[in-house]
Amino acid sequence: MKVVATSVQKNGGRVIAVITPRFKDRINQKADESILARNDDELTRIMDENSSATVVMVGRLGTLSEIARVLALKKRQQHHKPVIVFNSDEFY
Repeated sequence: MKVVATSVQKNGGRVIAVITPRFKDRINQKADESILARNDDELTRIMDENSSATVVMVGRLGTLSEIARVLALKKRQQHHKPVIVFNSDEFY
């Protein structure tokens, strides 16, 4: 994520770091804005409100949990933004 955030800023974009308390020591100090979400559900809601699309990259169980939430919302027609899964090296 750091590489993506750096590239976004170098190209004139804005980086918003959204993180839960258990990972607050890992927050990107160079982000244009930092938001501390109370829990994973709030984190997903904040990311959705502040984005124009959902891009899924290689991650861990938290990444799978986040994408499952987004896909469930999409299935219930409560999420109308594009969802892009970047499946590098056939990770997924």
